[in-house]
Amino acid sequence: MARVPEEVVDQIRDGAPIEDVVGEFVRLKKAGTNYKGLCPFHDEKTPSFNVNPRMGIYKCFGCGAGGNVFQFLMQHEGMTFPEALSRLAKRQGIDLSRYEGSGEGSPRKPDARGKILAANRLAADFYKAALGSSPGERGRKYLEERGVTAEAIARFRIGFAPPRWDALIKAAGKRGVSPGDLAEAGLAVRREDGSGHYDRFRDRIMFPIRNHEGEIAGFGGRSLPDSDPRHATAKYVNSPDTALFKKGRTLYGFYEGREAIREKKRALVTEGYFDVISLWEHGFREAVAPLGTALTAEHIRSLRAHAEELVFVFDPDAAGTAASERAGSVAGRMLGLAGAPDLLVASDVLRKDFIDRDGAGAVRLKVVNLPEGRDVDTLLVENGAEDFARLLSSAEGILENTVQTAMAGIAPGASQAEKIEAIQRLLPILGACHRSVQDQYLALLEDQLGIPYPTLTAMVRRLLAENARESSPRREEKKVDLLGENLERPKFETDALQLLLMRPELASEAPDGLMTDPAVNEVLSLLKSQDAASLTAASIADRLESPAARALVVELAVVEVEPEDVEAEFFDCIERLRERRRRKMEEDLMKRIEQTRKEEGDDSPEIWKLLERKNALLRERQRTASPR
Repeated sequence: MARVPEEVVDQIRDGAPIEDVVGEFVRLKKAGTNYKGLCPFHDEKTPSFNVNPRMGIYKCFGCGAGGNVFQFLMQHEGMTFPEALSRLAKRQGIDLSRYEGSGEGSPRKPDARGKILAANRLAADFYKAALGSSPGERGRKYLEERGVTAEAIARFRIGFAPPRWDALIKAAGKRGVSPGDLAEAGLAVRREDGSGHYDRFRDRIMFPIRNHEGEIAGFGGRSLPDSDPRHATAKYVNSPDTALFKKGRTLYGFYEGREAIREKKRALVTEGYFDVISLWEHGFREAVAPLGTALTAEHIRSLRAHAEELVFVFDPDAAGTAASERAGSVAGRMLGLAGAPDLLVASDVLRKDFIDRDGAGAVRLKVVNLPEGRDVDTLLVENGAEDFARLLSSAEGILENTVQTAMAGIAPGASQAEKIEAIQRLLPILGACHRSVQDQYLALLEDQLGIPYPTLTAMVRRLLAENARESSPRREEKKVDLLGENLERPKFETDALQLLLMRPELASEAPDGLMTDPAVNEVLSLLKSQDAASLTAASIADRLESPAARALVVELAVVEVEPEDVEAEFFDCIERLRERRRRKMEEDLMKRIEQTRKEEGDDSPEIWKLLERKNALLRERQRTASPR
């Protein structure tokens, strides 16, 4: 993409309120004139992530991440600046096609993400057409047997990959997309002998997987019951990670269900594609599924931006139970809780201190217990939506559910060794809990195991300590110093700059040579060289060259400051900086006078010149002593 004029960049930035864009990924709560939430870039329990809408800036005081709306998309979504610019321009209907080229008359050179996106679009169209064709008859029959309606097929863009090794490769070749491009998108695989490529997905029902923007980022494929074993190497196959697709960050059904999740403030976390589709068809449109059974911290961060409650709906087999426990453990480590203690703990103090966390980003985690031998799809088809809704209403907190599961095999007369084994199964999730929540569930275990509370508490603390010693020490997350330097910046310089971010047009009133900090000087020089009155903190950050200067602007802009008189306070800072410069000049002058006196004596002509300059500085101080 050729250079887009600054005025167009400003228009796109100003048309994308930062609180709206960030709010798609972070649950924000109003805090004065700012917004606060749990940082999407590191794990935390207490919100340290701030968004200042007026300045167009975000800043985390925990890990140091910060910037404007473009930088948020670049950091969070792994985009380049042109990609972030294009995404926000597209939302606003701004056409950037005239800038698509590296120079005058140059064709656009697609980037990696753009090429993958184009390949995925082509593949989705191909699979959709294949499902409606003669080779797709088996796929249509299978979907009909599973109860998938035409409406769901259209909504989720379900398709079919023909049972051939090169069906997509040949179709793509006719559209100018090479096998190498398909391989880059994860749609083709290079042969081991290097002789060519073959289609990754063959003889499968195809599920396009969309990202937050609705773009097709990857695919999942499900083999048919009668698939040729050469094609059905596994029941489910997903796209590999690419520049556009990361399994650990992507949830199937999120794009389709995002409005329902926001409306109900709840997400149903299921195991697979058909579960999501079946729930959607029965009116539960807030369903999502990780790609496999591994739910990651990134998934939960993404969901907690929109939902206050996550309900895990997994099959009642060993794998499903393990998935629930693993999901709870991840959430527990990340959020400081593992379950919904407010279901069992009535204390308002605990609720406020532990669950709400200032109301920003907290989630309740629950589990639906499906009847033995029934998965989500079967239950909905056979029993209907009302029966499932009743199960949802009786969902347990995930920790309570895990405790009950661990205790299920403990008979009344169980030995001490069996009881300890049951407790050990709970250690990962108990260790993730807040101490006060641990205590509540230890009381629950006391009733179930018949072990006195003090003994049980000591036992659990000892086992947790042993586990901690055996585990490799966790490296502390390195704090990001976005300022790029370890120095104490001059206070009146940063104060003056903070006021300039509120009134950039005052920059012309700042005398040259007054600031000593390089980052402050870079910002001031920029303001003096531009039409400062039209600039915002977000646009200033975009125009700065050094990371230190950009980070300083972010640091100062995000702080909630409302001075009564910006102009008066600015000139007060300038006067204090002038005084600082005069004192420095006086100190330097006195050193020169002393040095000259030692070298040339008191009657030296140079001494008299230096003394005259000292007197001139004194007269200037007296002249400016009265307030402005």
